[in-house]
Amino acid sequence: MKDLIELPTGGGRFVAFKESFTLLCNSFKINQAVRLGFTLAESLITLGIIGILAALTLPVIVENHQKQETIVRLKKVYSTVSNTYMYAVNLYGAINTWDWSDKQQVFDTYLLPLLPSVTTFNSNCAWGACFCVSTTDKIIWAANLEHEYRWPGGQGITSPIPSSSPSIQFPDGACAIIDKETIWIDVNGAYKLPNVIGKDVFVIGINDMGGIEPYRPYGRDTCGADYKKQKSGSGLDCATKIIEQGWQITYPW
Repeated sequence: MKDLIELPTGGGRFVAFKESFTLLCNSFKINQAVRLGFTLAESLITLGIIGILAALTLPVIVENHQKQETIVRLKKVYSTVSNTYMYAVNLYGAINTWDWSDKQQVFDTYLLPLLPSVTTFNSNCAWGACFCVSTTDKIIWAANLEHEYRWPGGQGITSPIPSSSPSIQFPDGACAIIDKETIWIDVNGAYKLPNVIGKDVFVIGINDMGGIEPYRPYGRDTCGADYKKQKSGSGLDCATKIIEQGWQITYPW
């Protein structure tokens, strides 16, 4: 290169060298630009990896969102019902002194005046009722078996949901059955599935002074690792477990 530049005459060879050098530089730039991009195969591989990662993570994100939404709804009903019972006890005395032979009258007298902005239903299974109870005590929704309430194992519930207690529906669509010792809650209403105990349907216990207390009717944890595998009776203590875990759903929801 040095010899070509120092040629004393003509300048022709220098011009030729300059043109060749320019072409070489341009070629280098083009190759660099190509190398900075991706081939079709590389792009497809990248998109495939992104798709796999999305398939693995998206269900987890959706489930976590649904869990959080469920907890928010449950906590809202829990707070409203708890405050209502405790206020009623302050006004009318302990719950066990109320005449529970007529649950509808108890509700209308002691609780309903303290529950503004709710829709009330009786236990006659009318269209639009919050918890609809058929003559066989099977909890269904407006005689539509697609919306039947079920245990985690998939069986339809025939008991122990109270069959003669009034129910209420909150403005956000959540429902609750009012009873002497328990409150049954459907956090998103019966129109919305899954209508499964421990997933969107929960039970909380009420003591004689109107306070919320743990509810484990079988004396054991039915919201453990095998929650989804259990059949009749499982999931009734899930609300208790959620509260004890600091308002978190830790079982296989």
